[in-house]
Amino acid sequence: LDLGQVLPIYEPSEYPATAALIEGGFISDQSPVVGALQSNAWPNDVAFNTPEIMEEWDAHGLVPLVPVYNSGSNGLFCSQERNDLSSISGTAVGSGGT
Repeated sequence: LDLGQVLPIYEPSEYPATAALIEGGFISDQSPVVGALQSNAWPNDVAFNTPEIMEEWDAHGLVPLVPVYNSGSNGLFCSQERNDLSSISGTAVGSGGT
């Protein structure tokens, strides 16, 4: 058994149907618990029942255990309160996903 993680959202030209589902996956409640469960349950049900999505994985020789995974909403976390643009000037800021 060989396991790996593939992120179709970073290769939308190779996984167009899967990427479209991922982009639509943000139409969910984004609360910490319910949002994470909701935004992973229905997209995977759709993925497993959409031939075009499963064919994309098959074309790459892959059998997905979980074709769509949403790690949850991103937030801005600071070590001190920052309320305006001048307070974040010169600060390193990162974002996950697109």
